[in-house]
Amino acid sequence: MTGDIRIYKIFLAKRVPTWPKPDLDLNDEISRLNGILDEITAEVREERGYSTNFTGGDLVYTPADIMKAGESMDGADGLIMFNLTSGVRSLIDPVVDCAIEHDIPIIFFSQPFSGHDWGSYPRLLKFNVPVDLVASSNYRDIIPNLNVIHAMKMVQETKILYLSNVKESSVKSLKENRWKPLEDKFGVTIEFLSPEEMEHAYNSVNIDDAEVLATQWIEGAEKVIEPPREDIVKSTKLYLALKQLMEQRSAQAVTINCLGMFAVGALPAYPCLAFTILNDQGLFGVCEGDLNSTITQIIGTYMTGKPGFVTDPLFDTAKDEVIHAHCVSATCMDGINGEQRPYIIRTHMEDDKGVSLQVKMRPGQEITMALVGDPNLLLLSTGIITGNYDTDRGCRTKFGTKVRDIEKMIENWSHGLHRVIFFGNLEKEMKIFSRYMDVDIERED
Repeated sequence: MTGDIRIYKIFLAKRVPTWPKPDLDLNDEISRLNGILDEITAEVREERGYSTNFTGGDLVYTPADIMKAGESMDGADGLIMFNLTSGVRSLIDPVVDCAIEHDIPIIFFSQPFSGHDWGSYPRLLKFNVPVDLVASSNYRDIIPNLNVIHAMKMVQETKILYLSNVKESSVKSLKENRWKPLEDKFGVTIEFLSPEEMEHAYNSVNIDDAEVLATQWIEGAEKVIEPPREDIVKSTKLYLALKQLMEQRSAQAVTINCLGMFAVGALPAYPCLAFTILNDQGLFGVCEGDLNSTITQIIGTYMTGKPGFVTDPLFDTAKDEVIHAHCVSATCMDGINGEQRPYIIRTHMEDDKGVSLQVKMRPGQEITMALVGDPNLLLLSTGIITGNYDTDRGCRTKFGTKVRDIEKMIENWSHGLHRVIFFGNLEKEMKIFSRYMDVDIERED
């Protein structure tokens, strides 16, 4: 999976320009814009690792020109249209119709002094057209749109394994009531993974490989507090088993009913460390069989190249803080396979068993908190990390954040406990995603 995307270009203009200037050379303007798009393609490939192939490039003057261009849009992942002159409003609806027919989102780039046809945008939003306007002198402002289109494509190519000890008779109900709405909306694939398959994979892992990996994590830690080496080896062995199963099933994500399965002996170890390793690699290990958090983490990671942190939030109004806590955290929160945050090897807090990490987050770091609350709702807030909590109360990794309105967040809380944290402000990307996917977005703070 590379997530390379193909974006079809269309340039809208009057045959005889007046605004922005009567002597505008349309071919020179298109050549200039193509050069900028080439630079953006190289920048995105360097920073994110995927390629953007800008195809097409039609200069259209009439609706008939647009119909002809539409014949070449098959296979495109998105469309970008530039209004080069004023007086092209009559062309915008035919372009939109063409994009909708091909089921692709639209980037409407309107540079300053190109015309006033950006005025069509509010009307398009009222009709839930999958379009985002970029009215900017900075052409790199389309990069968030490219990242969102890349994420949408990657999600559609992603398979989630759902591991639980539920009865076979319950799997059908899960598929119909919980999985299918998410699959239909986002294009992701969800498959059941049985405890028997997990046990077989775990028993097939070479213990020497698990020992080597355990040593690496022990040596990278600031210290080890509770768990003996034997438990750390069990955790790395579980990671190797999960990785093996994911490769065999061509899956990129796994979520496990970990608390329930470990409590009855259906898991050989808590998956906390295994999930850390997967998330650091750009794969997905998500707690407690929570598919909504899994989908959220997948979307955010594909948008940004950064892992997510599933959190059990709590509040301290005396400090005006939202505290985020959990026993699973990636260490490469700044980027997949990147520099690790400092960590301590601990047990899982609730029962003082197994292995998890206490990861130290960066004070002053801006974060985004999100959740796909249901297939048609995206919850969103932002904040700043104030510091880490080192206390024997609560999950192992825990840190405070300042938000815009803590009282509003408490009073309006909905859709369960979990949220997913990402480093950086993703408000722009999430808004674009909501427009392209026809998902309502609701700020929680």
